[in-house]
Amino acid sequence: MRELVEVMVVKKLCLRVLSNSVEQMLVKSVTKLIVMAFKPLYALKIVNRVKDCEVRTYFGNIERNDLVLIYASSPRKAFLGIFRVLDIAVGYYDDIVSYLRKGCKFFDEDNWHFIEEHYSKSWRKLMVIKIGDVKAFPREAPLHEVRKYIPSYRPPLSYVEASHELVSVLKQILGASVWEDIITKLSKGESHQ
Repeated sequence: MRELVEVMVVKKLCLRVLSNSVEQMLVKSVTKLIVMAFKPLYALKIVNRVKDCEVRTYFGNIERNDLVLIYASSPRKAFLGIFRVLDIAVGYYDDIVSYLRKGCKFFDEDNWHFIEEHYSKSWRKLMVIKIGDVKAFPREAPLHEVRKYIPSYRPPLSYVEASHELVSVLKQILGASVWEDIITKLSKGESHQ
């Protein structure tokens, strides 16, 4: 009984401390914060809201309402913004193509060519991420700046859950008030330019 009371007290204290934090709003309304790498062309299309779906090999660990940090890979090598996962569809190639045709407005010939070339003969499960609530950062957060604080940081080849250390560094690079404003608006589900 004493252990149960101690656990309840610790949980209450943790919730009280966290409830004052913007990150707690993130935890309440979003499952995870993911870092996802994109070729610069596609990263810019997402940030400019001319791409609303992303196809990846399915590794799991991404769910509706997760937030995704947009990392533009080489040669740009920078964090450009963030978006909310509106929906996830998992299946094989034909299922994914069907979803793309029905559910994605902004899927151009470059995207179709890439999907066909890289996934049409795949035996692996694929996923379509429906992109929404895109927020471009007011300035890029270059990899070389991130590495000033985390020298060993390596962006993912595909996607990975963001570490608390990375979030802290991005908050420092972008400015705490800018970061908190973006996260607050995403947590409330506000969609704005």
